[in-house]
Amino acid sequence: MDAAESKDVKAVQRGEGMIFTYEYVKTQEEVRKHIQECEGKHTQQAVYSTFHDALTQICYGCFKVRSTIYRKEQS
Repeated sequence: MDAAESKDVKAVQRGEGMIFTYEYVKTQEEVRKHIQECEGKHTQQAVYSTFHDALTQICYGCFKVRSTIYRKEQS
């Protein structure tokens, strides 16, 4: 764990919330690979949307949300 991750973990422990990075992934298979890489190392959630036909991983160890849903930048 690097210094930035350590700072984020300490902030979460103090109840200051979590900051996640959104990562667009082109295929569900790529999301599955990330899920497998984090499995057993990090707490995570995986969600499948039948409406969007999309797979999303929320990894609490990497502080990343990886999804096949393309998200436009908000201005």
